[in-house]
Amino acid sequence: RSGVKRAMTSIPCVQGVAVGTVATQARISLPSRASSTGSLPFGARTRSKRAPPSHEQLHKLRKGGFARGLATALHDSCASFAVRIWLLDNSGSMGTGDGQRAIVDVHGKPKIVACTRWRELTETARQMAQLSIDLNAR
Repeated sequence: RSGVKRAMTSIPCVQGVAVGTVATQARISLPSRASSTGSLPFGARTRSKRAPPSHEQLHKLRKGGFARGLATALHDSCASFAVRIWLLDNSGSMGTGDGQRAIVDVHGKPKIVACTRWRELTETARQMAQLSIDLNAR
């Protein structure tokens, strides 16, 4: 169109990282401070220390089925990953009944039951929201 070139940006909207890649990249030193613009380089994590989990937080997480070490690791991850973003599917296929969710039956035993994909997703989102509350991860 009339010989005018448009500048293309190379800023990724979404970036997936394979689990094996994370271990390899752990040796790379990334800046731990925000730049003068106030943002970290894409994919950078801060190394700030967070106070240990409170007795109340540990109790809530342990009650939720997390071992003490995993509960502490979840708490500590909030210092490294300050923001978590979830994308939820709301397409027509979410009505398909091939989902699963965990319940506790009348005898107090955990059980997996069938449900729609939407029910499975909403249950997972609810659990993650509760976990965020328990970790004070806003």
